[in-house]
Amino acid sequence: MIRVMIERRVIPELDDLYRQLSKDTLVEAGNVEGFISGEALQDRHKPTHYYVVATWKSEVFWERWLQSETRKHLSSQIRHVLEEDERYTVLRSVV
Repeated sequence: MIRVMIERRVIPELDDLYRQLSKDTLVEAGNVEGFISGEALQDRHKPTHYYVVATWKSEVFWERWLQSETRKHLSSQIRHVLEEDERYTVLRSVV
């Protein structure tokens, strides 16, 4: 099992649109094989900074989703509301 943390910096006036697009993306990911769960989070002190933490059965499933046409399409929509490209980190448990 892995977790993927996606970090995004949203253009302030496009915050509402970002929230909807992020929700749509998590809903779509929920229909993908290997997806376990996802959570969207907002930085309390920097309200235009968002994080998505998704849990996948393995990195293979995450990579399939990352390269899928569905995610590419959704990511291109999200990119229009971001100040910079999203960053993601693949994490694994060490204990």
